Amino acid sequence: MIDPFLSLFISERVERWVLADRKADAERTSDGTGWVVRYGRRTRLLWAALTAFFGLAVAFGIVARMFDKNMGTALTIAYLALFGTCCICSFIALINAHTRQVLVYHWGLIARSFWRERFRASWSEIAEISHSPSVECVRMTTISGRRVRISLRLSGLGRLRDHIERYAPHLAAQSSVRALPMLPGR
Repeated sequence: MIDPFLSLFISERVERWVLADRKADAERTSDGTGWVVRYGRRTRLLWAALTAFFGLAVAFGIVARMFDKNMGTALTIAYLALFGTCCICSFIALINAHTRQVLVYHWGLIARSFWRERFRASWSEIAEISHSPSVECVRMTTISGRRVRISLRLSGLGRLRDHIERYAPHLAAQSSVRALPMLPGR
């Protein structure tokens, strides 16, 4: 009975630690013309640690099987499938945490990721912003129907909100924009 409470306690602490790394303001792009909204260092560190942990668990299972021939084949397969899947999923999340960026400019934004096609839209092209609390993201839809989801766990979302309010008044009035944090001092 203590185990579920302990797991919940630990996961809440880890989540708070990760989210404390988020900043409202974003970093400047290398050319200084825009802003980079991305996952924070703690998010990337968490996924790297989980990938290493599950990878070591898989390695341990392989070594244990080599030295203990009495270990059942079904148990070995189940163990390796479980921890192998967790390792692969953690690795995918790690790649996403390192490659997911939203570049915010005065003219619009560019969202890029390792997995998805690059999304580029001017502020005038974006027709709607909707908030999805269940997946913790805002979704921007263009006039032509193209969509991009932007996680609320990214660092620098205050700068995105600031640009929406400044350069896209037709979007700033939508209630979903309130899901984005504000820049300090505004």
